[in-house]
Amino acid sequence: MIELKVGQRFGRLVTHTKSVKSFWLCYCDCGKLKETTASALWSGGIRSCGCLKRDVSSDRMIDYSGDASKFRSKDE
Repeated sequence: MIELKVGQRFGRLVTHTKSVKSFWLCYCDCGKLKETTASALWSGGIRSCGCLKRDVSSDRMIDYSGDASKFRSKDE
């Protein structure tokens, strides 16, 4: 059985309280509350409330206007 402690960090989530059976309430760095299982936290299947996916998706957006200058690094 996987044992968690209050205050443990998994990605952007920090365990807060144990809810029912093996479910935990966790606070995300963005401030939202997420309920998840201990096994999902340990396996890395859950790393945020969903904000990580949104952040990564917005970083990967393609500019179809043809202006790629904003995607170039500052060193170029």
